[in-house]
Amino acid sequence: MNRMKTVAPLLVLGVSLAGFAALIYLSWEQASAITWTIDWVPLVIAFVSYSLSLGAATLTWHLIFSSVAPSGSFRTNARIYIVSNAARRLPGGIWGIGSRLYLYRLEGFSEVVTSIAIALETAIVGVSVLLVMLVLVPFVSLPESISSNWTVLAVVAIVFAACLHPRVLVRGLNFVSAKLAKRPMDRAGSIRTRSVFCWLAWYMVAWLIAGVMAFFVMRSVYAVPLTLLPAMLGAYVVTGAVSMIVYIAPSGFGITELALAVLLTQWVPVPVAVATPLAIRVFTTASEIAWAMVLIRWR
Repeated sequence: MNRMKTVAPLLVLGVSLAGFAALIYLSWEQASAITWTIDWVPLVIAFVSYSLSLGAATLTWHLIFSSVAPSGSFRTNARIYIVSNAARRLPGGIWGIGSRLYLYRLEGFSEVVTSIAIALETAIVGVSVLLVMLVLVPFVSLPESISSNWTVLAVVAIVFAACLHPRVLVRGLNFVSAKLAKRPMDRAGSIRTRSVFCWLAWYMVAWLIAGVMAFFVMRSVYAVPLTLLPAMLGAYVVTGAVSMIVYIAPSGFGITELALAVLLTQWVPVPVAVATPLAIRVFTTASEIAWAMVLIRWR
């Protein structure tokens, strides 16, 4: 079992890289015919968009953490969230959660409180991406096996959303707290239906703006028309749902990028479809590191 835990991530990464290699090999002549340039104006728009998306996600984390923790300023929560968000890009897949637990412990918060907040955030992120996907996926041509089961996907999204009802949510969080801290959660009663809807709304906004970022990163290397923006939003959100499922690949790399590349081949040349997810990965990593450096000094 321990060996499988070591081999599985490497296997998934290897399959992903092999898929990228195959796409590059099959489209090499097409890639050679493209005049590759970088347009800095779309990159600036992408940076502003991603900064706004990070801001919406950061605000949501602050609201979630404030609902389970007795105190905590927005400045502290924002700094820890952005820094740990950048840390999750490191190989291994544990640095994001590990750094968040460690940084909050330095601020005097227990690992139990932080773990509960992270679990709550993960649930909100998962349901929000499903809800956005239900709206945007009609703009994306999906395999028949998925599109034919659209009703099932809608039911799954509704069921997961129902699990976020405060009564269900509080019972689940109290169960986790009882297992970790041997007692129910202290501030369980502070979670209201209005709060859950607010968290979902902010994270849905974050997903949508991140999709705008992805479109303009692609536009910075290839002149795609603005009419493809809804399709890119749908493709990005679909791969976002994939990223919520696939945690076993090192630092999340591989599967989500390959999925996005395959979806993008419907609208752009294969070389551009391959280059775009890689460019997005580099761009988002650089943006998160830049904001982390800014917020480390904002104490």
